[in-house]
Amino acid sequence: MKLSITRRSLVLVIAVITLGLIVSPLQAEVGDPEWDHSQHGEDWGSIEDADGNFPYATCDAGQSQSPININKVKRVRLDEIQFNYHPTELTIVNNSHTIEVEYESEPASTITVGGETYTLRQFHFHTKSEHTRNGRHTPVEMHLVHENDAGELAVVGVQIKRSHRTNQAFEPIWDRLPEEEGPAETFEGVFINAQDLLPKARIVGDDDDDDDDDHRADYADIATQDAQTFDDDDDDDDDDKRRLHRPYYTYDGSLTTPACNEGVTWYLLKDFNTMSRAQINELRAIESTHNNYRLTHPLNDRTVHLYELHRDNDDDGDDGDED
Repeated sequence: MKLSITRRSLVLVIAVITLGLIVSPLQAEVGDPEWDHSQHGEDWGSIEDADGNFPYATCDAGQSQSPININKVKRVRLDEIQFNYHPTELTIVNNSHTIEVEYESEPASTITVGGETYTLRQFHFHTKSEHTRNGRHTPVEMHLVHENDAGELAVVGVQIKRSHRTNQAFEPIWDRLPEEEGPAETFEGVFINAQDLLPKARIVGDDDDDDDDDHRADYADIATQDAQTFDDDDDDDDDDKRRLHRPYYTYDGSLTTPACNEGVTWYLLKDFNTMSRAQINELRAIESTHNNYRLTHPLNDRTVHLYELHRDNDDDGDDGDED
């Protein structure tokens, strides 16, 4: 067959090649060797490619790897994470390593923290949890992966405990979980908002002190979870302003899958979300999300910071020791 290349086709080919050279930290490079969770990441650093190189060497050699066990924290005052998520049409994929929900870039769903704004690219699930607290896992951990304009990554981690109640916020996804690996599928007219998948925010007063243990934070169950402050209609006193607060652990880490790139800022929410035993079992029943967790790695010379305006009186002891 004779090949005829028009000027338009040539421009398209050049554009595709050019775009192919721009690789996001979230994307695996073409030709990278296969990997799996059978040894929970212990073998990734020794996997060779066709040229005899070790493209995942950082998984073994890196000194700032994720996940970690949280058993000692430094309590500090940091910025709130400002969540500004929007609904997106559900696009879901089983990529053989996890179940991933892709997020539309327009309108951008973002977090802002520490003066940086990051756009939500996707979120996915691990069973068991990858991070541990005092050596303890939760049944599920959700990772919301964000990227700023400089290509730097910030991941919000949400650990999920078992409950006797079905978490209805996850049901639009759970009703369409792809059991087999395959291309992404978009479900027209089905929308998901990652905001609904976060633990409920606490409501705190602006004048509450960081070290005051005499108060318990209330928990917000309101439609606009990204609002930072609001007034009590029953009291016009400016001192009675309230704001939403989500305590979190933060540290410098890495991706938890090959190539285990470092330079990732982690924000692990302190409060848990929940889902039912049936929902957890549905996720575990899928091969790509069955025990797809990486083992924890040494903290080395890093510090885990905890930002929390209140300690709950019914704290379950998962904070670890404080400096």
